[in-house]
Amino acid sequence: MQNLPKELQKEIDCTHRTNKQADVQVVQFSSSIIKQKKGTLPLIFPEKKPWLTITRTMPFWFEPVHGKTLAEFSDSCESVLFLWRSASRRYELLLPLVNSTTRSYLVRIQGQLMLKVITDRKTKASSQPHLIMASGSDPFQLVHSAMQVASSELKTFRLREEKNTPKFIEGLGWCTWDAFYQEVNARGILRGLQSFKKGKLSPRFLIIDDGWQATKQFRVQGFAATSRKFPQGLSDVVEKAKHTYGVQMVGVW
Repeated sequence: MQNLPKELQKEIDCTHRTNKQADVQVVQFSSSIIKQKKGTLPLIFPEKKPWLTITRTMPFWFEPVHGKTLAEFSDSCESVLFLWRSASRRYELLLPLVNSTTRSYLVRIQGQLMLKVITDRKTKASSQPHLIMASGSDPFQLVHSAMQVASSELKTFRLREEKNTPKFIEGLGWCTWDAFYQEVNARGILRGLQSFKKGKLSPRFLIIDDGWQATKQFRVQGFAATSRKFPQGLSDVVEKAKHTYGVQMVGVW
């Protein structure tokens, strides 16, 4: 509980999960303290400790970011994981959770690390956790243990090793992002597949990345392909990719 101020320690329901790799604490805050703090809960973080975080740098994009002091952590950036090395040379981890009624993330506000809890007012509050705090000697095992506990608690996802690998990834694939970014279009995709064929390559799967759909201010306006980029729709591109260029599977982002 060293990462929680005393005022918050009185307002939590905490469960311990300990194994050989990590000591994991699952924390649920009371609805009264979330309301009192207006969904912004202060956390304790050592000012001068190197850290690594997974941060939302764009509305749809997360990236790893690191620094040597908390002052280097940008204000207002949403983070979904925060890892650092403590004075005892153990690693510490904060993992905010998303459950059926709340979405939590880490953010720096006026120089202090905060846990932001966004509540869905349309649904009834549930007894689900908001945060996982963990410590261990191996950072890789620490993250893995925390994700195992999160999976067990939330029951909304499974870990990679619990899933079967789809067969299509065993072959060569092509994702359109680096070629077109958000300007992907039917003509460009077919020209790209033709260039593969010319080079005697045949991608087994094709991923049509972001940009195929109509959007406005980063919000999807519908699930049909934009006619400006795909005059004949996605089905025309998919059919030609499979029948002309031997693509076995096509997916869209």
